[in-house]
Amino acid sequence: MAMVDFTNAKITPTGENPAKYAYMNMRSSVLLDASNNFIVTNSSVTQTKNDPKLMVFSYAGTFTTSGTEFYIWNASASSRWKVSNISFSSGDTYSFQIPTTLTCL
Repeated sequence: MAMVDFTNAKITPTGENPAKYAYMNMRSSVLLDASNNFIVTNSSVTQTKNDPKLMVFSYAGTFTTSGTEFYIWNASASSRWKVSNISFSSGDTYSFQIPTTLTCL
């Protein structure tokens, strides 16, 4: 059991409408593998900053499988975010933050 290193992690949107996903649904998202299987336990998502132009979401939990990538997904969103360039094993804990910059048009 180890803490997963996200130093070189990459996050990329998949599907359509990533802006809607980032702004509206990150608090209630889950972590999945490429086959849409749940891969974590004891997971939490907390909004740690809520400024007019910046929101920060903190994720924490324990992986239940091994891999090198996962997806952040929410049932009400039309897209997923792929997190890659990492390595984790079953029982490893994770803790990472995603800052979201808001642009009003």
